[in-house]
Amino acid sequence: MDTNLIHQIIAEEVCLALGCTEPAAIALSASLASRAVTGEVLSVEVLLDPNTFKNASAVHIPKAVGYVGPEIAAALGAIRGNPKLKLQVLRNVREKDLEKAKLLLEKGEVRIGLNHAKRGLWVQAKVTTTKGKGEAIISGYHSHIYRVKSNGKITFREKPFRPSNHIHGKIARLSILEIYNMVKRLKANDKEFLLEGLDVNMAIAHEGILKKSGLGVGAFFRGQMDKKILAEDVIGEAKMLIAGAADARMGGLDMPVMTTAGSGNQGIVVTLAIGAVARKHGCTKAKTAQALALGHLLTSYVKFYTGRLSALCGCTIAAGIGASAGVVYLLGGSFQQLEWAIQNVIGDITGIICDGAKQGCSLKLSTAAESAMRAALMAMEGINIPAGEGIIDTTIEQTIRNLSRISEAMREVDRKFIEILNERKILYHNTTA
Repeated sequence: MDTNLIHQIIAEEVCLALGCTEPAAIALSASLASRAVTGEVLSVEVLLDPNTFKNASAVHIPKAVGYVGPEIAAALGAIRGNPKLKLQVLRNVREKDLEKAKLLLEKGEVRIGLNHAKRGLWVQAKVTTTKGKGEAIISGYHSHIYRVKSNGKITFREKPFRPSNHIHGKIARLSILEIYNMVKRLKANDKEFLLEGLDVNMAIAHEGILKKSGLGVGAFFRGQMDKKILAEDVIGEAKMLIAGAADARMGGLDMPVMTTAGSGNQGIVVTLAIGAVARKHGCTKAKTAQALALGHLLTSYVKFYTGRLSALCGCTIAAGIGASAGVVYLLGGSFQQLEWAIQNVIGDITGIICDGAKQGCSLKLSTAAESAMRAALMAMEGINIPAGEGIIDTTIEQTIRNLSRISEAMREVDRKFIEILNERKILYHNTTA
C-alpha cells in the first residue's frame, strides 16, 4: 500500500476554515471573480446549487456580527476576500469592508439565485467592478476552482470535479481494515498537524462556552454540570465541548476550525470526541494522533457514499462514525469492536436530516457526540446491532453503501426544504453555467 496515501488524504480532506464552509466557498468564489478584474465592486451575482444555498442561508458570518446568509458572504468576499487563504478567505476583512458590503446590500446589488440543474456543490459568482466583469466557479468541493473569467476571457480552467478521480475516491476504494492499518504508519508531520487541529477546535470550544455563543448549548451543559444535574463524565465533556465549538462557529465567532471532508462541524465532532477521551484516559500524543487520523479518514469515506452535501446530516452520521471508531482505537479495542461501534452508530442515528447550517446545529452535534461515545463504549463490552437488522449488513463496507441508498432516497426531503426556504427568500432562478 502507498505509504504516502494517508498524507495525501489528510492534506486534502483536513484543513482550516473560518466560519461555515458553504458561505466560505461563496466568499472564495466572489473573491476570485473580483480579483480577476480588480476595481471597485459595483454588484455581485451568485448562483448556487440547492444544498449550498441550504447550508448558507441561516448561518452567521465571521467579521459580520448580526448578519447571516450568502449575500453578506458574497459581498465581503468580493470586496476584501483573499483567495490565497482558501476557506479562511475572509480573515483579513475589516470594519470598513463590512460597511461597504452593507451598502451593496442596501442598494440591492447582491443577488443570490439557484441553479437547480446542478447536483453537488456549485458556486458561480459574477462580480461587476469599475474595471469590468469577473466570474469564478467552484464545484465539487469547497475550494475546487473550476473556472475563472476576466471580461469574458477564460484565465483559468481546471478539469471538472469527479469524486471517483479525486483523493476522496481513493479513500472509497479502500476497505475499512486497510484504513485502520494505515493510521498505524502515520508520519511525524501528519501527527503534529492533526494534534494542532485538535488544539484549534478545543480553543474555539472553550471560547464558545465562555462567551455563550450561538444557541448557548455548550454553556448550558457546563451550567448543568456545575449544578450537578448532569454528570461530568467523558460523554458529558464531549457533548459540552462539541456543542460549545458548534455554538461558536454557527454564531459567527471569529476563530478558525479544523474541518473534515468539507465540514467544520464534522471536524468538531471527530476531533473533540476523541480529544475528550484522550484527555480523560491520559493517552499519548502518538495514539491520539492515530485515532484522529482514523476519525478523519472514516468520515471522508462515509461522505463519499452519502454525498459531500446531502439530505442526511453528515455531522451526525458520518462524523459520528469517524468519532466512534477513533474512540475505540484510543481505548485499545480490536478491529471487530471498531466495526461494532460503527454498526451501533448507523443503527442509532441514521436518518437525521440536514436542514441547513444554523445555530441549532449544536443540538444535533451533541446528539452525535453522545451516540458516538455510547456506541464505542458498548462495542468495547461486546454489545452491537447484528447484521440483518435494519440497514446493518454482513460487512461494514456494505452497511455504509446502504447509507448511500438512504441518502439517495432522501432527495425529496431536500426539495421540500428548499421549497420552505424559497417561501422566506426572494430568489432568481437560472440554469446557465
